[in-house]
Amino acid sequence: MNDDEFEDEQVADDEEWLSTYADMVTLLMAFFVILYAMSDIRPSDFSEIRAGIIESLGGKDSSRGEGSSEQSAFQEAMKTMEIALTTFTSSGSTRVFEDSKGVQIEFDSSDMYVPGSARIRDSAIPALGAVARMIKKMPRNSFSVEIEGHTDDVPISTVRYPSNWELSAARATGVLRFFDAQGLPTKVMKAVAYADSRPKRPNLDKAGKPVPLHRSMNRRIVVKIERYGF
Repeated sequence: MNDDEFEDEQVADDEEWLSTYADMVTLLMAFFVILYAMSDIRPSDFSEIRAGIIESLGGKDSSRGEGSSEQSAFQEAMKTMEIALTTFTSSGSTRVFEDSKGVQIEFDSSDMYVPGSARIRDSAIPALGAVARMIKKMPRNSFSVEIEGHTDDVPISTVRYPSNWELSAARATGVLRFFDAQGLPTKVMKAVAYADSRPKRPNLDKAGKPVPLHRSMNRRIVVKIERYGF
């Protein structure tokens, strides 16, 4: 072997690392592109993508089986609740929303309570019972429940409820106590009073006149079920 051949072979050996380096840079770029694309997806989707990446690299995602089972249990519980609420949602008095954090069930206060009262109407018990059964079907330690009380801007001043803050608090707490009576764990629940501080629609129009439809929409109870752990 002459000196020229030896030098060519040495250069080739020295440049072999470039191929590995280029592959690594390509994989990193693809990884960050995937992270950017996943910036606004549901946690369940992230879990699936994470598992796919790990498996494609020859590894094993130890959390995939558990996460998938919990996700399936949540979806099954959701279906059960939605079927039970069909008669209520068809009339528009109850609305169900699912987002990246979990699910929200919104009840119109006029269907839940007598005006100025925090006593739950008998006709609303089946709807709340359906939500309670749905929550009880969820895996333990996989969720939290927040119950929000909202009113419109019409002032109230009674011995029991000096303002809308007390009224919204009593209504939210009443739902929490109902769930407690149904056997839901109190350590994962909390009641929050917002009074008229978070309206869905303006209570008044631009001329300062009341908008009855908007006020009706703003009087509501919202049950937020936030998932975690999968």
